[in-house]
Amino acid sequence: MRRLAPLFVVFGLLLPAGAASASQPRVTFRHGTFYVRRGVADSSLLRGVLGVGVGSTSAHLRAAFGRPWIRTRAGALTCWAYQARQPSSSLDGLVFCVNRSHHVKRLEFSVHL
Repeated sequence: MRRLAPLFVVFGLLLPAGAASASQPRVTFRHGTFYVRRGVADSSLLRGVLGVGVGSTSAHLRAAFGRPWIRTRAGALTCWAYQARQPSSSLDGLVFCVNRSHHVKRLEFSVHL
């Protein structure tokens, strides 16, 4: 048991640091707008945002974020655009493109120049 004591001390010191970083999410969504924390790479948003990603249903997308700010077509896809903000960034929006079988096919982001 004495050999394990230093491990408990190290684990006890690391736990609060991990808890602190977990308390500040990378992305939040309020009033129709995504707020992306400073330092989060735009490319990381292409994997999924707040549990909605490629393969999610359009019903899940709508339940999570409500009606899109803009809805448009891109070939066979219907794209739902939502406003996005990130400090010190040109990020303007996040776009979820849905295929005819009502699943998210791809995610995109829009930026201003």
